[in-house]
Amino acid sequence: EPVHARSFEHEHERTGAHDMALTMRRREKDDLIKGVALGTVLHTVFQFLDIEPLRNASEEEGTQLYLKQLDDLRNRNVLEPAEYKAAVPFSNSAILWAKSDLAGRILAVSKTTGKVYREMPFTLAVPSKTLLSSWPDDEMTLVQGMIDLWFVEENGDAILIDFKSDRLPGDDKESVFKERYGFQLQTYAKAIERATGRTVRERILWLIRAGRGLVF
Repeated sequence: EPVHARSFEHEHERTGAHDMALTMRRREKDDLIKGVALGTVLHTVFQFLDIEPLRNASEEEGTQLYLKQLDDLRNRNVLEPAEYKAAVPFSNSAILWAKSDLAGRILAVSKTTGKVYREMPFTLAVPSKTLLSSWPDDEMTLVQGMIDLWFVEENGDAILIDFKSDRLPGDDKESVFKERYGFQLQTYAKAIERATGRTVRERILWLIRAGRGLVF
């Protein structure tokens, strides 16, 4: 069967850790703040937040701790100065994430088995027709992507998390997100299952602005 590699860089994102397949993330509209791709920045920040101190802090303390963590990311050149500035207003979103049940599950795994994985690159062959109905039935496409975060719970099942900075539609319809990102999460789950032999039991979008998860 013909196989074609289709690897694309996310619009507005810099080359490197955030290279994504076009089909994986091009639909996530990335707000530009003075030239900074906000979605890219928030993906980075939320993946690497130190959850525990934020989880146990008051709102005021949490804000200060969040800013301190941003300082650390900037000092380690993980964030550029403009990116740091763009991430500052999202302290409440970071605290909501840290205090969530989902973050608690990640923290529990971190303290026991340590099987928490971030920014996992993958390449997966999929039928081209699943990407575009007009493509030939016998063609395969290599999809390349980067999984934000996944972890393994005590029973051995994997839990997949992808952070999204999209704004919820005015009518708060979750179906919009499921239609927009369902294929992406399905592909991520297949990549984990093929690479590890584990079952991905939950596929979760964490909506940064809304401060809640959406389970697929």
